[in-house]
Amino acid sequence: ESTAQLAGDSDVILIAMNTIQVYCEIPDIVASTFSFLRTVVTIENNQLHYLELAQKVLSAMKDNPNDVRVQSDGCHLLAELPKSRALKSLFQSESTEMILVAAAKEFPDLCKNAIDGIFFRNRFLVNA
Repeated sequence: ESTAQLAGDSDVILIAMNTIQVYCEIPDIVASTFSFLRTVVTIENNQLHYLELAQKVLSAMKDNPNDVRVQSDGCHLLAELPKSRALKSLFQSESTEMILVAAAKEFPDLCKNAIDGIFFRNRFLVNA
């Protein structure tokens, strides 16, 4: 069984969100947590914590704007979150748009396609 199945997807997501919050100033830990979470969110069977997770990812991206791993892994994690009304509202907010557009401009080869996917899924495109 995977780590997520052993601990319960919800527990793993909560632990990961806590890790992101506690270690937000250590980009390697944040990016590694994002990479790990991509394996959990693709299961798509627990949307309970995805809004809070997206908020923490965006906060970490805002706090680490020049770290390529945080930006790239954060964009790809956000792109893999299941669609929901709450996430749609978050992704359409001006503050979220600013964070994602900045990542697309700073790291276009690594972030732009994922961000375009997020915006397209939520009915608007980024022109980075």
